[in-house]
Amino acid sequence: MRTSLDSEPVPSPGAGDRLDSWKEIARYLNRDVRTVQRWEKLSGLPVRRRVDGGSRKGPVYAYRSELDAWFLRNFPASRAAAGGPAIEVVPARRWLVPALAVCGVLIAGLALWRFWPGDPVRLPPRVVQLTNYPGVEQHPAFSPDGRQLAFSWNGKEQNNFDIYTRLLDSGAPLRLTTHPARDWWPAWSPDGRSVAFLRLSRVESSADAIVAPALGGAERKIAECPLLSDVGPRAPALCWTADGTGVILPHSESPGAPASLALVSVRTLESRRLTTPPANSAGDCCPALSPDGGALAFLRATAGGSWQVHLLSLDRNARPLGEPRQLTRESAGVLTPMWGEGGRQLLYLSSHQGAWVLWRLLRPGFSGPRPVASLAPTGTDWAASRSENRLAFSSGASHAEVWRLALDGSRQASRLISSSGARIFNPQYSPDGRRIAFMSARPEGVTIWVSDNEGNNPLQVAHATGIFAAPARWSPDGAQLVFECVEDGNEDICAAPAGGGAVRRITRNAAQDLFPSWSGDGTWIYLTSDRSGSFQIWKTPAGAGEAGAVQLTQGGGFGAVESPDGSVVYYAGGRRSGALMQAPVAGGHETQVGSIRLLGRPQSFALTKQGVYYPASSNPEQWSEVWQYPFAAGRPSRVIRLDKRLAGGLSVSPDGHWLLFSAFQEQFGDIYMVENFR
Repeated sequence: MRTSLDSEPVPSPGAGDRLDSWKEIARYLNRDVRTVQRWEKLSGLPVRRRVDGGSRKGPVYAYRSELDAWFLRNFPASRAAAGGPAIEVVPARRWLVPALAVCGVLIAGLALWRFWPGDPVRLPPRVVQLTNYPGVEQHPAFSPDGRQLAFSWNGKEQNNFDIYTRLLDSGAPLRLTTHPARDWWPAWSPDGRSVAFLRLSRVESSADAIVAPALGGAERKIAECPLLSDVGPRAPALCWTADGTGVILPHSESPGAPASLALVSVRTLESRRLTTPPANSAGDCCPALSPDGGALAFLRATAGGSWQVHLLSLDRNARPLGEPRQLTRESAGVLTPMWGEGGRQLLYLSSHQGAWVLWRLLRPGFSGPRPVASLAPTGTDWAASRSENRLAFSSGASHAEVWRLALDGSRQASRLISSSGARIFNPQYSPDGRRIAFMSARPEGVTIWVSDNEGNNPLQVAHATGIFAAPARWSPDGAQLVFECVEDGNEDICAAPAGGGAVRRITRNAAQDLFPSWSGDGTWIYLTSDRSGSFQIWKTPAGAGEAGAVQLTQGGGFGAVESPDGSVVYYAGGRRSGALMQAPVAGGHETQVGSIRLLGRPQSFALTKQGVYYPASSNPEQWSEVWQYPFAAGRPSRVIRLDKRLAGGLSVSPDGHWLLFSAFQEQFGDIYMVENFR
């Protein structure tokens, strides 16, 4: 029998000591089969294999004594209890009582290990589904004790978003709000007695910050917040101070001014500004306060630029200590800053090679962001628990289809392109009207397809890896498609043959290049780029090289499309719900088209020689209307009301007979929890 400091006594195995399957081994170790198989692969769990046909790939077996010895080698706490790092020789009268004590500790340790639910070897992250209700559940938030979850849900009838809470373990959800406006982004007070959230009007550009009891009861408005349309519906919208006396949220000194962050007293409603964004900034948002209250993480961006994590140090009275410092410089921007492991690390989301990836910065230095390799986030609205190593996110899945609307007197709409389990969107007629390009989004990514004009014979052309998935636009001769792509970790513009083939990279600028389209003569590519410091409309030669790139706008712009006569470009003034704008193709005065404000993404309009088609709605989750603005008359008229939620992209056939649009057939989002996150 061999003994050393690195190995425990291992008795010779006997016949009755053997376990003859993965199931018996797992039962003996009080673990599931997958866990013990992982231990065998990664940590050397002594599992043997019978020789079967000359190969050692037959059934497995193991000996109890060897498994016990492996545990003692891999469980440091039990090794320390068994005698520590050194062996001391003591007289017989001195070793008897300590030896009995050590044996007792060892036996208790073994019993505790056998029946304790924890894992002596670090467990891998495990994903657990928390909600499975009809409709969409989003914006999860853990209670301070980690036992409850608050979230926004559009209810069984899927007609309005309200705030709900539920226990993590079980139980029906408790509805906190019943207001007809949309209630989003809940945040728990540190004592767990209250929940703060934002109430969004369907027509206003601001929201009300509300505080309500966590068990239900009278609500109280504490402030009004500006909405930053470029950020989108992602948490955190607000956060509590460490002592629970105030809420930190976006604040604007005057209409149109960049939003700062302010602390609002829940008791007196007095506000105190915490940040002062630069004059060229789009504002500050998305505050996340560390559990100790000493560090405020938030997002800030230059006008039209990408959002980056900044950090502001605070004293014990939540007053700023100096100026914020920038922590991230992600080319694709950053979403959802949150604190993990009790404030020892700062987490955030950023796009990498076209996919959202969770990153971490470790305190105290916050240097060198590292991807969380054990997770591959595909959901949205991530949240971290303060008391446990847990994360939560919303799956945010949806199923959308392409529909065709007759623009003659019948106004008949019919389903044209559909795919099980996918979101089909951004349909675009080819210049001759014989083909349709569209995009298909599945969990594994977004792809570009081309079919005939009846939606038949679809052919996959390319992968669209841009973070905004703008429409793939046709070249004037119908031979190529231009689209967003990610090359060398950067957002660029690429083109591919419409019949499939090699992808060609058009831009190689370090900036973000988005929303491409072709000029009518095929010599230029219009695009949205922040290469000048803010997102503006540019055009660049369609061939190789960017030496001749020209900036067309100064006031910002997204998703430019050239007019049929080639004189102007039409584009959205903002990334979300912006005004429809126009500017000369050579640059010049930028003007709004009528009083049109585009619904949703910049691609939500379609040009014809006669005018422009666009959607409008005061409740886009339930219905939308298609409107036409004829250039000659200058007065819009309604084409049709659709009891559908649009999914992005409009296109009119060259003969003017048909309008393509994409609509959600169903939309759902469940909340999942990641356990054992480290």
